[in-house]
Amino acid sequence: LEIPDPPRVFERGFSSTSLELFGQNALVTGSTSGIGRAIAMELARAGANVIIHGNKSREQAQGVAREIEQMGRKVEVLF
Repeated sequence: LEIPDPPRVFERGFSSTSLELFGQNALVTGSTSGIGRAIAMELARAGANVIIHGNKSREQAQGVAREIEQMGRKVEVLF
């Protein structure tokens, strides 16, 4: 029995290069690592201001916030 690959919403290597979310605000819970961090970064790349939420590591949350600020986005950190 051969199981096919699941359909993909985006091709591999997809990265938002336009600012279609410029001026929008996004809250990403669990955004200090893994999938949550990746989502927060992509939202920022697309132009959104991001609210970072981190329960486990203030240091990691601040690191993600610095990266987003370097993109020229507004960022807040909640614990």
